[in-house]
Amino acid sequence: MYKNDWNDWFLNDEVKLVTRFGNICGPGYQKMINWIVKGWNQMSILEISKSFEYCGLTSSNVDIYHTVLKTMLQTQVVSPSTTIETAEADENIFNDMF
Repeated sequence: MYKNDWNDWFLNDEVKLVTRFGNICGPGYQKMINWIVKGWNQMSILEISKSFEYCGLTSSNVDIYHTVLKTMLQTQVVSPSTTIETAEADENIFNDMF
């Protein structure tokens, strides 16, 4: 899933930015978020729940979670239209730091 998308980007994407130190910048927040959402859409709710448990992120109080995650856990459905917008300015600041 994500690993395959990352490898494809790293090996086949011709346009890559580099940091001021010459290191390759990541593919960007929006692209990585799209890969994560794509992966989540390929997983069952049970797999997603177990992955959170594995990371120690468990709570019977779903109200503490982000709205999208809360809805997924309550409805047991991963919406195929789930997207998360990111600010391009935040990404540029991140790349400038590294």
